[in-house]
Amino acid sequence: MQFSSFTKIQEGLTITLYNETPIENVEVIKYYSDNSSGSFVKKEFRWSFNNVYWSAWETINQQSISRVNTHGNYYLFIQVRYILSTIGAGNVSRFTINYTAGTATITPTIIHQDIEIPDSSAVLIHDVIQRYQITAITDASTLNGYSGSWYLSRSHHTGTQPISSILGLQDALNNLISASGVTQFYVDGSLAIRDASIQNVANKNIQQDISINQLWSTFNSTIINYLLESSIGSGFSWNAGYLDISVGTGISVAEISTNYNANSNELIAAYVDDVSLSITLPGLPVLGSTIEIIDITRNASTNNITVIRNTHNIDKVAEDFIIDVDGGSIKLMYDTLNNNYAILNIETRKH
Repeated sequence: MQFSSFTKIQEGLTITLYNETPIENVEVIKYYSDNSSGSFVKKEFRWSFNNVYWSAWETINQQSISRVNTHGNYYLFIQVRYILSTIGAGNVSRFTINYTAGTATITPTIIHQDIEIPDSSAVLIHDVIQRYQITAITDASTLNGYSGSWYLSRSHHTGTQPISSILGLQDALNNLISASGVTQFYVDGSLAIRDASIQNVANKNIQQDISINQLWSTFNSTIINYLLESSIGSGFSWNAGYLDISVGTGISVAEISTNYNANSNELIAAYVDDVSLSITLPGLPVLGSTIEIIDITRNASTNNITVIRNTHNIDKVAEDFIIDVDGGSIKLMYDTLNNNYAILNIETRKH
């Protein structure tokens, strides 16, 4: 099935395409297409089942739009916005959704029927809002087809909430009254500070994790470490009042002769003179992290080096990788989207 009845509006640098009439009985969105051309700084979309409550905006691509779950809702509304880099830098006028329709005939419990007056001068009244509003809830445990986790997701929350309804929030805000430059408060008590100068925060050297661009203190005319080293990862330390990140960047080197658990951004020199060994890839790698493994003894054809994938794919294959060539090496980079270690370089030297 295909739907392309989207209306276009443009305000400044933003072009928005949306459907005024709902797409009906969508089971799975297969893919989308458009005729966009030129330079855009952002392409996003969001969706709704009633044209009132909307999902959060997210970057549009074939994977993200195909993940939209209609939860059995009969009607679907989609808004797509294209942000131009400059006026006239690009254009788009057509957006098409290709989808698989539901196999069952879904009939909403209350539908406002179209009213057609049998008079040639009269018009067909089509009340779209009433048409897709379904008011009956037949299953209270799922609340109109949605699980409790859907309602708990902050992306689906709208409106305001009294501070008094959140236990301890007002006290937490009162304790921060002496801080200047604070731009955001979070319910968990953390801060977002932009170019802030803090004088005597609670008259103490407070060790807490906070989000900081620039944080300076004049308390006792010294620089105080407000940022926990442990909160930003290993290899970072305070040096004469400044955060030293020199040891937290680049590639680390490990020389091994037994089984080993690899770390992200690591060069591993494997010694296999007398025995084969295995190297297990990190369980929680980050996007773009690399690992390079080298048969430094040039003896892998006799004593193999097994790279254990640890639930991740290697070169898009769910199998461990074996270095069995003397002097062989492999360099991998982690791709979060596909849960895959891509092979950047592979060396097959024989001696």
